[in-house]
Amino acid sequence: MLRLPGQTPILTAEGVAALDEAIDVLVEIAAPLPLLTPYRGLAAAAAEHCADLARTGEASHFGSDGSAPAQRVERYGKWRVATAENISYGGESAFRIMAKLLIDDGVPDRGHRATMLDPEYACVGIAVASHPVYNTVAVFEFAAVFEDALAIAPPPSLLSDPTCLTPNAAPPDEGTGPPCAGCGERIVRTGTRALNKEWHPECLKCAVCGDVLNGDFFTKNGASSSMPILTHR
Repeated sequence: MLRLPGQTPILTAEGVAALDEAIDVLVEIAAPLPLLTPYRGLAAAAAEHCADLARTGEASHFGSDGSAPAQRVERYGKWRVATAENISYGGESAFRIMAKLLIDDGVPDRGHRATMLDPEYACVGIAVASHPVYNTVAVFEFAAVFEDALAIAPPPSLLSDPTCLTPNAAPPDEGTGPPCAGCGERIVRTGTRALNKEWHPECLKCAVCGDVLNGDFFTKNGASSSMPILTHR
């Protein structure tokens, strides 16, 4: 039983063992993980599922329309290499939500923790909503590489839904986007994240053949340098 001052006691599945294991895993991480970059499209996908769970009272990765996480993400942009979804129910604060996912009590494969600590995921979108059964629900959408369809806004019904607590971010103003790692020019509308940098889609090219990387690609060390490079599969 987890007892915190002023909060409802929580019956755990594994007791302190899962917490100790999570601490050991975090201590063993040699270097800080790369910062995640928030994306409007991923946040919209998370907000859509949050609002759906708030309306139905369900606890599922599948939407009431039968959609899977990857399908919802694809409504607001294009993911590449890998994508994943974490959902937390009942956290009273951001700290409690993050701690719950990292400890992953009662989850045999520690899938939530593995996703949170996977350095491959560089892009994220998060939404939180009230839930009729668990009080709150938080949805995290992750992607290794994401091309944000900034021109696509969430459905009007989602934006007006009072149960969704995460507002939709406005598109960046002209010329205020991050610089492209390839050409140095500002990214105004659609960008791709790879090697912890932002790129115009047309500037993200294979280091071996020079062609644009339109599909999945590998990250590997260069032949004459320890710096990673991008290549076709």
